[in-house]
Amino acid sequence: MQKKHKSAGIHDIFACSSTHVSREIDAMEDTLAAQGGDRRVVDSLRKACARLEHVHCVHRAVRRSLAVTSGMKSPEVLIGNVCRTLVDAGGYESVWIVLFGTDRRQRTWAQSGMGEKGEALGRKLEAGWLPRCGRDLLTPEGGYCQAEAGGICASCSFGSACSQQGSIVTRLARGGQLLGMMSVTLPSHETAGDEEACLVQEVEVEVSRAIEGVNRDLDRAETEAGLGESRRVMDTLLKNLPGMAYRCKYDGEWTMVLVSRGGYELTGYHPEEMVGNRAVAYNTLVHPEDRAMVKETVDAGVSGSDSFEMEYRLLTRDGTEKWVWEKGSVVRIGGVVVALEGFVTDITQQKHAIEGLRWSNRRYRILVEDMPAMVCRFLPDGRLTDVNESYCRMFGMAREELLGQNFFAFLPPAVRDPVRDHFLELTPENPMDTYEHEVINPTGRRGWQEWTDRAIFSDDGELREFQSIGRDITERRRAEEALRASERRYRAYIDNSPVGIFIFGEEGGFVEANEAACRMVGYTRSELAALKVIDIVGADGTGKRAPNFERLKREEHVRSETPLHHKNGAIIHGIIEAVALGEGTYMAYFIDQTEQRKLQSQLQQVQKIESVGRLAAGVAHDFNNMLSPILGYAELLLDELPEGEECYGYSLEIKNAAERSRNLVRQLLAFSRKQVLRLDPLDLRAIVAGMQPLLRQTLREDIALTVSLAETSCPVRADMGQVEQILMNLAVNAQDAMPDGGELSIAVRMVVQEADAPRLHLDLSPGEYVLVEVRDTGHGMDPTTAEHAFEPFFSTKGKGGTGLGLSTVYGIITQHGGAVRMDTRQGEGAVFSLYFLREEEPVAEMPEVTEEKAVASGHETVLVAEDNEVVRNMTVSVLTRLGYRVFDAAGGEEALAVLKNHEGAVDLLLTDVVMPGMNGRELYTRVSQLYSGIRVLYMSGYSDDVIAHHGVLEEGIHFIQKPFTIEGLTSKVREVLDIACCAGAPGS
Repeated sequence: MQKKHKSAGIHDIFACSSTHVSREIDAMEDTLAAQGGDRRVVDSLRKACARLEHVHCVHRAVRRSLAVTSGMKSPEVLIGNVCRTLVDAGGYESVWIVLFGTDRRQRTWAQSGMGEKGEALGRKLEAGWLPRCGRDLLTPEGGYCQAEAGGICASCSFGSACSQQGSIVTRLARGGQLLGMMSVTLPSHETAGDEEACLVQEVEVEVSRAIEGVNRDLDRAETEAGLGESRRVMDTLLKNLPGMAYRCKYDGEWTMVLVSRGGYELTGYHPEEMVGNRAVAYNTLVHPEDRAMVKETVDAGVSGSDSFEMEYRLLTRDGTEKWVWEKGSVVRIGGVVVALEGFVTDITQQKHAIEGLRWSNRRYRILVEDMPAMVCRFLPDGRLTDVNESYCRMFGMAREELLGQNFFAFLPPAVRDPVRDHFLELTPENPMDTYEHEVINPTGRRGWQEWTDRAIFSDDGELREFQSIGRDITERRRAEEALRASERRYRAYIDNSPVGIFIFGEEGGFVEANEAACRMVGYTRSELAALKVIDIVGADGTGKRAPNFERLKREEHVRSETPLHHKNGAIIHGIIEAVALGEGTYMAYFIDQTEQRKLQSQLQQVQKIESVGRLAAGVAHDFNNMLSPILGYAELLLDELPEGEECYGYSLEIKNAAERSRNLVRQLLAFSRKQVLRLDPLDLRAIVAGMQPLLRQTLREDIALTVSLAETSCPVRADMGQVEQILMNLAVNAQDAMPDGGELSIAVRMVVQEADAPRLHLDLSPGEYVLVEVRDTGHGMDPTTAEHAFEPFFSTKGKGGTGLGLSTVYGIITQHGGAVRMDTRQGEGAVFSLYFLREEEPVAEMPEVTEEKAVASGHETVLVAEDNEVVRNMTVSVLTRLGYRVFDAAGGEEALAVLKNHEGAVDLLLTDVVMPGMNGRELYTRVSQLYSGIRVLYMSGYSDDVIAHHGVLEEGIHFIQKPFTIEGLTSKVREVLDIACCAGAPGS
């Protein structure tokens, strides 16, 4: 009973539904448990049942999804249905299928059961990506692949979605053609073994067969649709052809078998009336005069090339005569002619058009031949294809002689290539142009012609021919050349004229201006063209219309002094003379007098300075003689008095006042260029560099000092003390101009004034110069202040300002043979450019700064010759106090008399330069005859021009300027006495 039950139960299980089988297995499990039987049999049955259920689910899903393939319109729908059904039926956890095109690129895909992973997979599949398992199946050898988490799925971004339960990927192929691939993920109770792989391949076979069927149905439908479209197109063509398509018998009557609808429009007979000659035979429609030609043409085609083509006349139903064109071919079967097929179309309008064209060509020919202009046509290679009578007359040749000749051969060799290039530049978009060139007629005479050229292109843009219409312009060219020569002369006169010439219209807009005019106002011609007269006339720059230009509309001529407004804001002074040219146009001549006014201003400045200079020079001698004892005796008092006494302070104030007065005199002589200069070869770069510490101590802390020096030495011949005074004056002025602080920059560099270059300064002649540029960021000067800046005694500092700072700078620079230029605008600071002539001699070394020496004493014998008693007594007192043996005289004659009564040597002659009767130089000459080794030291309070007149400023002569200090006098005396005798040196 037990075996029977077991045996019967197994067979019954496989025949029952899954629910019934499960119930039977449960009953068997209970029986075995009650009898103590082996449970492994039940477990095996459960596994077998689950496996069988899985197989049934898969087969059932495949049958269900493929049952409707005949109605599916695309493989996409099919694979979507398969994926969905396999998952919904419980056969697989997830399924994805991808289909390839013939190029093995992904065409479409579908998935089910993958959730968000499926959307991500889809995006990657659409981008052409395949997982490793899919790529391995692309080769024909690939059948299926079992995906494992530790194998090829390890590096796959979708491995976690496929390999947890096990996946199998298989090719979808049919007849050796790869259709795509399919991946299935197994249920958790199934494993990816060979048995499951066989099941998947069974599914693959069914799916591939279904895909092939859908593709076949689609191909068949597409082919049928194509055939139907071809029939439709053919029917449409036959219906809409502007002519008659036919098939007829080769019987002489041309009995129609087939006639298109166009036959009615062509003949007036319906196709059914013409078929079988029901109403009319086609041969009777052919014009009687053309029937024989038609038959001969067809017979020739039958016996020859099996095709024919002809034009003939046709008589329609209403008797209208039409010209038709027919093209046909012979149809043979087994070499026997069975029919003729062809097409007949109405060409009546074309015939009329051709006839009209012939008449048009004739009229064109008449028109061209009667034209006075030359007309020719030629091919791209230059060969003439047509010419008119005027062209023939131009070259003295018959039409037949010209045709075939090369168009370019009639051109001078120099212009052939340019003319040829001109023709080649013509395009379908720009086919016409006008060109002028030289020609040579048969007599060798050169002339000029103007041609309007047209390039003739085919519809596809191919160059076919050129047409040119020309006329002789030799006389016109000569007239134009004469006019151009006249205009060139006029233009040369205008442009080279130093007078500014403006041409403007009635509204004041500029029409033309010459180079001089543009230079005067600083605008280019194009910039002036955008301006009006009111924009440049008027010193205030407000743009007010000048009254004299208003008068031009009422009068023919206006002359006045009118300032112009420069582009940079400067005012150009001059005389303007304007005339009316007619038709609302005016011409103005402007003579720039700005430089003349500057020269006048400079002359006035020089005259003013000369006047002050003469005054200063006139009083300098007496004033210096008065200052000398004041300064000397004040110093003697300071030496005698203790510093604590009240009189010591008084004496010090006297000394300081005397020194200030002395400096004032020197400044007066400086701006009047009459001071005594000691000119030595110096390096201005080194002087500026050496003054930096002093300048930094002088300037306030809120003023930054920057110095830029040339890389090489800058040699000049100058008085170092005066140069230092210039820089100090400018630095102090700059500081006063920057009450809130700022920057003072000093630059030294070399510049060259070329002979033909714009002048750096009016006073500079061509040559090399050292430029010292002093620039500040102060408040600058307004035009009025700048105009008077270098005038002596002009000051903007109120009480306490001498007005000699800049005038001193001006005097020192000009006395050095240089020039000074000032550039300033209110609110923009000032720039002072100092020009020193470059020196070729070697530069002397800068003297080292030494500590102040003590008053130098001595024991030598000194003869003092001075006509001013106070100065003489002070000098004698100072030298006597220092140990010298001193004799004095009030003049030259008295000095000689003293020497005659003197026994012993005389070491030094200290003499005034200018004295009544005998001057200092003459005195020394007489004394040196008595004492051959005597040395001389000249002194004077006169200006340099007076001293130089007496020959005292020559090289090697020792001189001291009054007023002098005790230390200055004694040092100079000691210096002269200590100098070794130099043979032949004057005064040595």
